[in-house]
Amino acid sequence: MEKIQDGIAGGRVVNDMSLYTVTLGNNRFDVDDTVNTPKLTQPNVFTFEMFVKSEGELDDLYRVIARKTRAGSNASWILQTNPSGNLLLRADTDVNPAGPNGDPGFNQSVQGPVVMDGQWHHIAVTYDGSMATPEFNLFMDYANVGTLVPNPGGTGAIFYDGGVLHVGGRNNGNCWNGWIDEIRFSDTLLDVDQFLVAVPEPGSLTLLVLGVAFFLLPNRRSRH
Repeated sequence: MEKIQDGIAGGRVVNDMSLYTVTLGNNRFDVDDTVNTPKLTQPNVFTFEMFVKSEGELDDLYRVIARKTRAGSNASWILQTNPSGNLLLRADTDVNPAGPNGDPGFNQSVQGPVVMDGQWHHIAVTYDGSMATPEFNLFMDYANVGTLVPNPGGTGAIFYDGGVLHVGGRNNGNCWNGWIDEIRFSDTLLDVDQFLVAVPEPGSLTLLVLGVAFFLLPNRRSRH
């Protein structure tokens, strides 16, 4: 039976369901963090991880996997793919809410390997805002595939001002096309050997959350 190994606690969970999202419409779920002070989705240090599996053909759009919004339509950070199917992390350190075209802190990015290949992959983002020079690290299949130091000439810290955490995309038609599984948000930096591991393959939307527990489950469907 398919199971997920927790690299922190060492336990395993049975795994037979996944979140499925498609490219069109509002196929995602949102974590609304407005009732918490301070915001649970806005820690100065965090690890965000999940399993993903793409479906369909490549197109010319950027597909959003997860997105911490700010100022309505902008974002503090975005985990997505580029038109070539590569994993991509983008961050924003500017307080100007004008958006990508007028925001010099936005569109800082680091690119990883191709993730849109129809295979299951574990992906993770870590952010350490406690450092003198804050930085992101991007991981795919338990390997560090890139480091992003946002706005090294400025404050360096990503900018938060509230907003929901999208998982599965956004409502402008550029949602992730495929499966999302085993989402975990931790308010600490995890090492690679503490990440979730599929034994042998992911398949459920069991949310294992370290330190914070705030996810609302959407409609799920079996992939078997």
